Amino acid sequence: MKLNAKWTDDCCGKKDYDGDVLSVSTRYWPRGGSAMMFDTSRPDLGLRHADDGSKPSATSSLLLYGDDDYVTLTEKEFEAETFEDVAAQVEAWAQEQMNKAEAALRAAFERPNAGINGAAKPSPVE
Repeated sequence: MKLNAKWTDDCCGKKDYDGDVLSVSTRYWPRGGSAMMFDTSRPDLGLRHADDGSKPSATSSLLLYGDDDYVTLTEKEFEAETFEDVAAQVEAWAQEQMNKAEAALRAAFERPNAGINGAAKPSPVE
């Protein structure tokens, strides 16, 4: 997989080489699904929502991005009675995935004590 990064101009002649690596992607469906239908025998009704009886739901994925490519690292489906309940489940799961990804990356780069912004945390005094 090729890195998806590009050079951009900054100020005073400086340049940045940046790109996204991980992303969370979520699709939410309202109660009844999201399909639209047009009944040709009742054109006066126009295009309308076709309720399939489903509860509000979502599918969320943690993606590893490359140049015009991505890999789904993990994916989960959610269902609840309201958008707010589905959103809370998705947000909690996404944070768990972020925590796992952060731990894995820290382990791979052998910097388990690095701070969030890259500064090392002080060692405890023995």
